[in-house]
Amino acid sequence: MLINADDFGIGPATSEGILQLAERGLVTSSVLLANSPHAQQGINLWRQRGEKLELGWHPTLTLDGPVLPPDQVPSLVDAEGKFWGLGAFLKRKLRGRIADEEVRAEFTAQYHRCCALLGHPPDIVNTHHHVQIFRPIGTILKQIIRDQKPVPYMRLVREPWPETEPVRREVLAGLR
Repeated sequence: MLINADDFGIGPATSEGILQLAERGLVTSSVLLANSPHAQQGINLWRQRGEKLELGWHPTLTLDGPVLPPDQVPSLVDAEGKFWGLGAFLKRKLRGRIADEEVRAEFTAQYHRCCALLGHPPDIVNTHHHVQIFRPIGTILKQIIRDQKPVPYMRLVREPWPETEPVRREVLAGLR
């Protein structure tokens, strides 16, 4: 059984906690937020601990800032050059205010940063906040990883429709 812990690199305490869980055999893998200001610190800690935990990539469009300069992905960032939070991102996506080519460019940059930090391509891909369920984000992500060698495993997310009701209600209310 694979047990994956999201958000490696989000902060020192989270990365440490994930590594401790792995050492106890409670987690088998994690996914790295390559854009996080704490990613390098998390990788350093992972290396110091012997790289026993399998690390993959946790692409995000809703946390911290982009890998690319903000002026190269203006539809993805706020006035401070940080990614929009999930609610604001979804509202912008539903209003057609997220540029697909900027998503492609940022995901490509994050993928390359993840490879550089890990020292190899990721075996697992799992988006932060499951943004790949929104078209065409998932398609763009699949296009980026399908030509990689080896092709990484991408988590398939199937959210039960009733459980998404609070999120859908909040997003739709924000569109009014």
